[in-house]
Amino acid sequence: MHNAIAELNTRLDEARKAYYAGTPIMSDGEYDQLEAQLGGMIKQNPAAAMEATVLTTVGTDTGGRIPHDVPMRSIQNFYTIEDVIAWYEKLEPGAPVTVASKWDGVSDSLVYEGGQLVKAVTRGDGEAGESVLPQVRATHSIPKTISFKDKIEIRGELIIRQSVMDAMNAQIVAEGGKPYVSTRNLVAGTMKLSDPVEVASRQVEFHPWEVICESLEQRDPEQVLTADSAVARLRELQEFGFPAPDDALAVNSTALRTELERAIAELAASDQEIGRDGIVIKVNSVKHRKQLGFGSKFANFQICFKPQNSKAESVLKEVIWQVGRQGRLTPVGIIEPVVLAGATIERVTLNNLSWIRDMKLRIGSRILVVRSGEVIPQIVEVLDGN
Repeated sequence: MHNAIAELNTRLDEARKAYYAGTPIMSDGEYDQLEAQLGGMIKQNPAAAMEATVLTTVGTDTGGRIPHDVPMRSIQNFYTIEDVIAWYEKLEPGAPVTVASKWDGVSDSLVYEGGQLVKAVTRGDGEAGESVLPQVRATHSIPKTISFKDKIEIRGELIIRQSVMDAMNAQIVAEGGKPYVSTRNLVAGTMKLSDPVEVASRQVEFHPWEVICESLEQRDPEQVLTADSAVARLRELQEFGFPAPDDALAVNSTALRTELERAIAELAASDQEIGRDGIVIKVNSVKHRKQLGFGSKFANFQICFKPQNSKAESVLKEVIWQVGRQGRLTPVGIIEPVVLAGATIERVTLNNLSWIRDMKLRIGSRILVVRSGEVIPQIVEVLDGN
């Protein structure tokens, strides 16, 4: 069992490193399922807990770290509205929560002191991250100074719009290069560049999702709402030149369900100009967040909802063969890219040759692709009968 635990931990660690490098090798749902499997194995063999390092760490650790003043933990994924409601009902009765899109970019922390931007640090392993201050300073959209003199930390997502990537890719392809496959990959690569002119040309944006500032808690009672309301703090950032948040408030289970259904509809109708990969639900009270605190991997005051059973039409472009861990060959379909549950899908499982024959699937077939609960996307129907 120890060998199986070590092997599964290694597989998950490789997947996590690939994800943070901008080259994911498995879906979020597949990762979550394997991580849950690893957790079950540890429950049966607690003596092997030290071998399951992915259960207690976040992100990657590549050296040159700058510590976060407050842990920058990852977020736990949920796949049904019922599970989200169950999580909510374990909180204080009527605890207000915010509902907002989860941007698909690179998480970053900006720190201002005396009104000046002094630090920009990636999430990293949750305890410390890498400095991207030169790259952030090279952007035109992120304020370098703000009219707030106390120390304030603003966390959010570094993103690049789809239209910007499309224009870049057109030029790259014309020059015979390899295009970027996602805006997230492009952001991750941009944050490693040393040329400020090149960084500026990529039009990086920063969308805040959290404000940390001890001095706000010391305001007078008339301003206590702003002091303790996370979404109010985000809205105040517009005064400094940051984008307006899209957070909506919910104050009971019925309201939360309504807001989730609204957010799902918005996600489905999104043009994906800014990549989204889920819906984030957070406790709104800053004081309550501190009380809930952090686990070894996740922040206890927030979760991410990944809508299930997303469907889209596409075209099968190519079939390749992939060698599994046991040496078995498995067919994989390369399809015209489609967006499902906020993620761009370009590969689908094809099971085996018999299944391909039964489906009468051919190169060029128009297909219906389903991504249920972030499990590996599948073809469920051939639409043109090729």
